[in-house]
Amino acid sequence: MTTRLPNLSGLKLASGDDQEAPEPVETGIPYRQIKMEPPEDYVRFEHQYRDALFGKNKITAIADAIEKHNRVLWSTNNVHIYETMPERDHFAVGTKRWWWEWCEMLEYDRHLQWIGGGSWNDVYIVPEAQVQRTLPEACFQLIYDQKAAPKTLVIRKNKKTEDDKEAVIQEMITASYAHFYGFGPVIFAQFYIKDEQELDALKQKIGTPLPWDTVLNEQEYNGPRKTMLYTQPKHVYTISEAWEGNCRSRISSAWDAGSQFDPSEFAAEFVALCMRAAKVGFWHMDIKRDNLLYRTSECRPLELSFTDFDGYFCRILSPSERSETYRCCIAATVACFLGEIRCFEGIQKWREYAVPVKKAMKNFAGIELDKIQPTDWCFFLRATYKSFGEHEMWQRFETLPDGTRQLKEVLNGTTDMDKQLEEVGDRFRNHLDNYIRQSPKNKAAPECFRFESGIPLFHQIVKYAFADPP
Repeated sequence: MTTRLPNLSGLKLASGDDQEAPEPVETGIPYRQIKMEPPEDYVRFEHQYRDALFGKNKITAIADAIEKHNRVLWSTNNVHIYETMPERDHFAVGTKRWWWEWCEMLEYDRHLQWIGGGSWNDVYIVPEAQVQRTLPEACFQLIYDQKAAPKTLVIRKNKKTEDDKEAVIQEMITASYAHFYGFGPVIFAQFYIKDEQELDALKQKIGTPLPWDTVLNEQEYNGPRKTMLYTQPKHVYTISEAWEGNCRSRISSAWDAGSQFDPSEFAAEFVALCMRAAKVGFWHMDIKRDNLLYRTSECRPLELSFTDFDGYFCRILSPSERSETYRCCIAATVACFLGEIRCFEGIQKWREYAVPVKKAMKNFAGIELDKIQPTDWCFFLRATYKSFGEHEMWQRFETLPDGTRQLKEVLNGTTDMDKQLEEVGDRFRNHLDNYIRQSPKNKAAPECFRFESGIPLFHQIVKYAFADPP
């Protein structure tokens, strides 16, 4: 493993006499704990539901907690989607100053293992010995409602960002939602450093990290009182439980057979994961092997989880949309996953997984792909508007009380499409273009998807992902 070290040459290591505690801060307005309960029971429709999750008041409250009160956001139980430290508790582990110093000093002392990253993030593993040394089991039990401490942790730190704070916080909420409903990792801290000035101030005061349960006093904050959501944060951090790894090497033609998943076992777990997500309206449009985590244990041979909850590719649909979109979200997620395998790994590896996955979709989710006509799919999958330059007319159906479906309206994809759901379709097609379509990026280009003009796009995707070539 490669270890990457930060440039700490400009840091001042405080002595015992002048070290400053990573204190929570006050703006004159008393700090109040944030606790987000699921809005499913009282909000059903799309616009109201998105506002309940991502409304400006929710975004601003989190930004204020992070910037003005020095708190971190976490998601560790099945009571609240996310929360911050309670008002009555003043433990250092509830502050971003403590977590930032924890990350930096682990890296400075060469205790982190860099395990990978993409264009935007680096990902590090915190080994078990360092977790036990700095965060004992009592911390996880008292603060995070965990039965036991995780063996290892993952630090995800952005390398660069083009997102403003609002988009960053939306991703934090989305990741928390995924954990709360059982298809994302446990999250122990999410926060950001807002600008270069704050980063410099942190570096000037860095010292030996305080114990997690140090009790801190509130102090007055002298910075700006207004939260600027449209500005870009300097760094974004997520600290979460570590899984064994992602699925790339476990579904690969380049690795030996002994390291590969059992396809039938994988298919059952993968379809069950997609079902859990679709049941609560969650559609991850960027599921590929890199964004699927796995772990094994004596009591559970295989467990899977989504990761990388970029707000661009993740969409949470309201309760009013879920009965109509449930099978669409499952089928689209599975089709993209199998399509990526076929494009990058070739027919033989794809065939090992396509057959058991299709069977699991039928047995567990009740989705029989052979019986679904192109016009039966959700309209944001049927429309080829902006998909590789194609346009088409499309239809919208409704389900009657007796269970039958009838045509509700015929819409023109270029003029009548609901703007938010048009956005869903566009982002889904962006994934197709990046990962399963023939392009210079894909080494196995001859096996990749080719769009045929005049045929509904998703119908072609389903055929490509599930049907053997002639």
